[in-house]
Amino acid sequence: MKAKRVLEKIIKRLEKEGINSYRFYDERGYYLAIGMSKNNGGKEIYNSNDGNQYISFAPTRVFQFSDRSLLRVTYSGCWVEKKEVSK
Repeated sequence: MKAKRVLEKIIKRLEKEGINSYRFYDERGYYLAIGMSKNNGGKEIYNSNDGNQYISFAPTRVFQFSDRSLLRVTYSGCWVEKKEVSK
C-alpha cells in the first residue's frame, strides 16, 4: 500500500475520532497513526530515539511501504515524505 493511501485512512480515522488530522498534538493521534502504519504494511525505518542518550516519549518515526513511499509520524502530525530520510 502507498503511504499516501495509508495517510488518507489515518486522516479519516482521526476525523472520525474527532482529532485534527494533520496537527493532532495528541497521544491518541500519534499512537493511532503508528498502529495504522504498522497494520497497513509499513516497516519502521527510522526512530529518532535510536542511538540517542535522551529518550523522547514520542519520537519521530518513519515508515516505509512496499512501494518505497514513506510516512513520517510525529507527535504533532503525520506527512508523506518526498525524499529519503536523513539519519
